[in-house]
Amino acid sequence: MNIYTNTNSIDQAVQQFKGMLLDAKSKGVTNLVYSKPKPYKPNRSNQQNKYLWGVVYKSILDHFVLTGNYGYTSEDMHDFLKGRYLAHKGKVLDDGENVMVVGVKTSRLNKEEFTEYINNIKAWALDKLGIQIPESDV
Repeated sequence: MNIYTNTNSIDQAVQQFKGMLLDAKSKGVTNLVYSKPKPYKPNRSNQQNKYLWGVVYKSILDHFVLTGNYGYTSEDMHDFLKGRYLAHKGKVLDDGENVMVVGVKTSRLNKEEFTEYINNIKAWALDKLGIQIPESDV
């Protein structure tokens, strides 16, 4: 089992944990819920990110320019495609009056998730725009 704390000292961590439990007890907490951490998966690589911005988005924007659709930026593409393929990973914030969907950041995707994201974009570009995005050399 892993326990995450802001100290390297096991004695300090134990004291922090005891303090949290006593504080919870004083507030009437009667149940504890254990949440097993997910196994670590490394975030997307810089090479993957360079490919996304320098090849994938650029290919789509170049196509738009060639077809007379000016005015879009890489950031526009990024926001649109994140909404299309990553919205299900976002969080909904609701304060009772307003609801806001906060999208996931691509920098938080692991390598496998990022590859899936890129593959979805490439399939969309081929299907909807008729363009073949070059493969990554990484």
